[in-house]
Amino acid sequence: MTHDNKQNYIWTFVSVKEFSQLKNQWDDINQRNQNTPLLDSMFVIPLLDTFSSGQELIGICKVDNKTKAIGIFEKKKRFFATTFQPNQAPIGLLVSDKSLNYEQLFLSLIKSFPSYILNFGILFQDSNSYQNYPNNSYMNSSLAFHTPSILIKGDFTNFWNQKSKSFRKQFNNRYNKLQKNNIITECQSITNPKDIKKIIASFGLMESAGWKGRSHTAVHPDNIQGKLYEKIFTNFAIKNEALIYQYCYNQKVVAMDMCLIRNKILYIMKTTYDEEQKNTSPTQLMRREYLETFFNNKKVVTVESYGRVKNWHQYVAQRFRPIFITNIYRWPFLEKLHKIRLRDGLLTKNNDFTLELQCYDSINKLPVKVRNALSQINETSFFKGHTWFELLEKYALPKNHTVKIYILQDRFSMTPLMVYPILINKQKTLFGTHTTLTDFSTLYGLEFSPIYLEKNQNEVDLLSFFFSKFKNDIKWDVLNIGLLYERQGKTETPFQKHLSATKKNFSLLDKYYHSINWVANIKEGDFTSYLNERPKKLQNTLRRKESKLNKNTSSEIIIYDSMDNIENAIEDYQKIYQSSWKEAEYSSDFIHNFIRKTAQLNILRLGILYIDGKPASFVKMILSDKKAIIYKLAYSPKYNSFSPGSILLYKIIKHIVEKDNIEHIDFGIGNDPYKKDWMHKKSQIFGIIIFNKKTVFGLITASKHFIGKFLKKIKPGNAE
Repeated sequence: MTHDNKQNYIWTFVSVKEFSQLKNQWDDINQRNQNTPLLDSMFVIPLLDTFSSGQELIGICKVDNKTKAIGIFEKKKRFFATTFQPNQAPIGLLVSDKSLNYEQLFLSLIKSFPSYILNFGILFQDSNSYQNYPNNSYMNSSLAFHTPSILIKGDFTNFWNQKSKSFRKQFNNRYNKLQKNNIITECQSITNPKDIKKIIASFGLMESAGWKGRSHTAVHPDNIQGKLYEKIFTNFAIKNEALIYQYCYNQKVVAMDMCLIRNKILYIMKTTYDEEQKNTSPTQLMRREYLETFFNNKKVVTVESYGRVKNWHQYVAQRFRPIFITNIYRWPFLEKLHKIRLRDGLLTKNNDFTLELQCYDSINKLPVKVRNALSQINETSFFKGHTWFELLEKYALPKNHTVKIYILQDRFSMTPLMVYPILINKQKTLFGTHTTLTDFSTLYGLEFSPIYLEKNQNEVDLLSFFFSKFKNDIKWDVLNIGLLYERQGKTETPFQKHLSATKKNFSLLDKYYHSINWVANIKEGDFTSYLNERPKKLQNTLRRKESKLNKNTSSEIIIYDSMDNIENAIEDYQKIYQSSWKEAEYSSDFIHNFIRKTAQLNILRLGILYIDGKPASFVKMILSDKKAIIYKLAYSPKYNSFSPGSILLYKIIKHIVEKDNIEHIDFGIGNDPYKKDWMHKKSQIFGIIIFNKKTVFGLITASKHFIGKFLKKIKPGNAE
């Protein structure tokens, strides 16, 4: 039966039993376009022989008398058809020319199909094969799952060192455990067609002994799956496109990966392992070893899994791309009805972002892509980078606090858009557990803002979506977001964005004043002009005190900006701090490692004034692009008559302006009177406190807050 449409896409339908006559055309289209073994006739024919009912149809689409697409289709229900999709087929059985207009192709398909169809499903399509996802008033594309890709480029050492420390430590622990038990590991590869039958039998027996055997889903040498994979891998082994890995402990096979290989792309098709060895993760050890060989011999450039993303992939894969489903409808109103049911999984017609929220309990458990993005931020905006949050989590978490790091991402492309880290504090009381959530700044933070990883996004919209999903993600009573800056001269400040987004999602909230932030702008690196703009009293004090210091003592200023002598600097820093008026550090380990890490990144400017060889004062600054943040300063009261803090601050500002070309200075948090002398302008810092009206503790805390605020307002002297 033949049908023509306005775009001249002509479909012809024949019985699936005629596939052998069409296999050359099928392979020709596959080789010219997708060229994947997963759509090769050597893969498809065993699938049809095993799972076809004989009722399926093959559709052949011609454009200008040239065959441009072939698909295998089956009718599911009276008015519903799909591409043929056995469980063993990773992607839908459709080959097509990438130059086609897929919206026209699919619309012509539903109108040409021999049976009267209202809804046609094109199942599990690889986005690699499509320039655009089909979407119009007659069809929509929805996400099925993401498939991970491991890219083999560069050298293995760099590749492996990019993984998190905890991940690499797990591998070291496993190898150490094996060595301790005198277990010798070996990774073997099998490619000979004559070995396939024996290997499939070995694979099946191992898989049958595990959970798949208990659930009756395992490959076994005597069942349909075993015979199917024997045919498939024998076919490809003859073409030198089958590669099976075995991992052995003392010559006993404990893990296997059955793979196909074409054009330097390895496709992992089936995996199994000895569940008695689960604690040593033999599959992961095996993959690490054969991945290393790929980096050395360059015979593989990409490893594909064609399955849902698992924990292993989150750590090692660099790319995740969508496998999607396209639904085609005879009439547009059917598409609208179906869209209501699938709303959470669809692309919009304008390809707007379909967002999803993911959550992790440690900065080092974030996906590779996110960790790399945060690491790149380290040098340009340290207090939003990976190293900063890693330091806070490791050394500065308040007691009884845990971490939750949320990632807002495009569900379709898995592109991370925003990172929002929070802290959870659970306090047990006689009446239950009271859970308070706060921004992840701890005692050492200077500012809070989500980390936006993609430009040109509406940040208020991202925040609004985040709060809409987040508020139901965990049980909580109070959410307190502090350190939100209200920058002068800016209309969309971090505070205003948060206030707008939270008001859209919460009805029981309040804003509050937090503190002040002082800043200064340096015109074209001109320190002299900056100094002349300071109050005369400060200028005179600096001249008098510097003269007195030089006349009565032997003094020296050292600015530590690298790892050279950094341990001596930390020791002197500690001496000054302990002798100063400041309270003891919450975590000395945090401060010491903070100094080391910023020194490694060359963004530390730690100035120490020595008087008669003794450390007298310090000023610690962190550079961020053209900005210097005064993080902390202190002096020993013993040298108070020389104003050692002011002299050192004057000298280090001169240094960063003239040597580092700094154009902006930020004095951090606090409205100390002396800051006004050094800075030009100030900004207010606010917080937002939100109460969960669905919990008893949320309502009680809200009552206390608003009643206390009211009583403070009417207190004598505060009345309006």
